[in-house]
Amino acid sequence: MDSFSFTPSINRDSFFAAKTLQADYLNADSGPVLANNADFEKLVTDSLVSVGKLSVTNAVINDYKDKNLPLKPGIIKPLPAELINSIPFRFIADTVVFSNGYAKYTEVFKDQTLAVPVTKLNITLLNIKSRYHHTDDSLGIMATGYIFDSIWTSIRLKQSYTDSLGSFLLTGRLKAKDITFLNSITIPLASVKIRSGNIDTISMSVAGHEYVALGKMKMLYDDLKIEVLKEETGKKKKSCHTACQYFSH
Repeated sequence: MDSFSFTPSINRDSFFAAKTLQADYLNADSGPVLANNADFEKLVTDSLVSVGKLSVTNAVINDYKDKNLPLKPGIIKPLPAELINSIPFRFIADTVVFSNGYAKYTEVFKDQTLAVPVTKLNITLLNIKSRYHHTDDSLGIMATGYIFDSIWTSIRLKQSYTDSLGSFLLTGRLKAKDITFLNSITIPLASVKIRSGNIDTISMSVAGHEYVALGKMKMLYDDLKIEVLKEETGKKKKSCHTACQYFSH
């Protein structure tokens, strides 16, 4: 397939004008989509879509959310294995690969807009199954990319298909030089200005399930200096030494 495109039938303003609760407005497209070792006979004989390897190049996805609307009460967002289990037909793929992708999440609240782009996004999904799992079946996800085109990020996840609580293991690493570019987020959202700083490595590991997660994080940084600002003026507070120390650690 030469390309793929998904665009909502109504524009973004009309979409949110009709909503009373928070929702995601999504659009996506891609470059070439290639399926290797696809068995189309099973689609006819067994209602099964079976692919050895599915490769998607230059995928782009934009997710927009208006947080001025109230959040739907009691909502529990599904974990990755649950999302795959919700595919409305039988689907099996040994490997799904997204190469050189781009993703952007944008949210608005009052007069503030937060936009987080991820560039050079590469994702590999292993053992995709929407039905008929074995006892030891699990989903594997490996992803790398650059948040704000600057923060190198690597994430690995393994989650059970058959555990009733969806147990998972998650590890991640981040690296960035000169993180002052984050001021576009930290100043309006947290009234914190980063004067200087380099992140050598942030590493984390998490084990959890649908209702709880426990983990640890280690951050190695250098020359991190911040200021806590007054929200109404954007000027430095006179006494911010304790707050700065707490935030930086």
